[in-house]
Formats: sequence, structure tokens, C-alpha cells
Amino acid sequence: MTGGDVGAGTSYTLAAWINPSDLSGDQGLISRDFSFGFKMTGSSLRLTTPSIKDHTASGVGLVAGEWQHVAVSFNTGQAGGAKFY
Repeated sequence: MTGGDVGAGTSYTLAAWINPSDLSGDQGLISRDFSFGFKMTGSSLRLTTPSIKDHTASGVGLVAGEWQHVAVSFNTGQAGGAKFY
């Protein structure tokens, strides 16, 4: 990301190619200070907006030892807020 701060009142999309060696616990993928954290949690994905809400994807099914493209779009003020890909 470039430009200003990402935080409350902002919409954004985060994406990454990942090849996890294991799927245990929480493993951070992308974060920015105290604005957000995009992470793997077991075989699923989670977007954390500190002091606001944790958004967890259902049915993602990440696989250890394989390349996968993961993404999340976050829209402030939208019901649910986060959409995972």
C-alpha cells in the first residue's frame, strides 16, 4: 500500500500468495501498525481490526505445502465488513 494511513473510515483490499509449511495457530500475513492484521488461523483466514472486530472466513480450507492466493476486501460501514477470496 502506498499513500495515507489505512484505518477507520477506509475501504481496502489485501492479497498475498502463501505456501504455509504448517497450519497451526495464528500466523500473520499482512499488517499495518494498529490498523489491521490479515492472518491465517488454522486452515482459515482472519482480518482483525484492533478494538473493533475480528472477521473470520468460513470454509476456506487452506492447505499446507501448496501455493495459494488469498485476499480480503474490507468495506467500512458495510454489513459483515470483510469479504474473503
